[in-house]
Amino acid sequence: MKYEKITVIIDPKDEDLATYLLFECGASGISTYNPQDDKIETGSDTFDYVDKNAFATKEQIELQKKYGNKCFLTLFFENNSGLNDFKLKAKEMLEYSFEIISENVDDTTWINEWKKFYEPFKIGKIWIVPTWNNELDLKPKIVLDPGIAFGTGQHETTSMILYGMQKYSFENKNVIDIGCGSGILGIGAIKLGAKKCHFIDIEERAVEITKKNCLSSGVEKLSTFENGYFKKNENKTYDIILANLTANILDMIKTDMFDSLNNNGLIFASGIIDGRETELEEKFLKLGFVIISKEKQNDWHSMVMRKEKR
Repeated sequence: MKYEKITVIIDPKDEDLATYLLFECGASGISTYNPQDDKIETGSDTFDYVDKNAFATKEQIELQKKYGNKCFLTLFFENNSGLNDFKLKAKEMLEYSFEIISENVDDTTWINEWKKFYEPFKIGKIWIVPTWNNELDLKPKIVLDPGIAFGTGQHETTSMILYGMQKYSFENKNVIDIGCGSGILGIGAIKLGAKKCHFIDIEERAVEITKKNCLSSGVEKLSTFENGYFKKNENKTYDIILANLTANILDMIKTDMFDSLNNNGLIFASGIIDGRETELEEKFLKLGFVIISKEKQNDWHSMVMRKEKR
């Protein structure tokens, strides 16, 4: 299979929106290098520092010498349509001008290139480890094949939920991971004590990757998988719902999520772009949820909600 390796050169203020648009257009993994950020501070009582420069390659550092204090997003598309879609959306939505460098690479080059960008790191007490470092004695750990599906832990929408999950009890809970992507959140739930997790995604490839990641992480026997759209099932209810989606999708499935949740059950919701959070909060409150915590990182919001008894 041929991939297109892309480097998008943008103003740092456009980083979050550009990252969101790239994933929406089908990017297979994104490595961010922002020379202005020595470290991302996520708050004194949140998760560990993440050193972005630790993920920089020599190529990205050379780009910095040429372009100065720009932000560099390196990623891979499987075909030209994704890149073309991004160009159209970026011209319309990004605040500042951008530049794109592209080249075609084969499977082997893609794998070796991606390995340059991804090293083990920690969110709260959980290690996120790529498959090629699985032999490292790090516990607890989630083992991922990064870059093949959304959800490596490096993006705020994922890391906010994964850290927030560690503040609550998952012991013997029945969990569903909606829009599972790489499976990182559901695997994390099992590592935190959940008795089982059901993984669902509309992308068949994401489900296949999640299966592989569950196997690598040693949780496959506590996992079930489904390729399709989430909707309520009267025969299936859950103690905890993990939903790292978008504001629009959260809005669309909010009633089905409410009906699928046991009384006093929790929803961990993320993927909410700045400006949509208040509207969503009001809709969830109207349904009968109680919002028990909220987080914001850069332009992204997440919240934890509890279903009240009717």
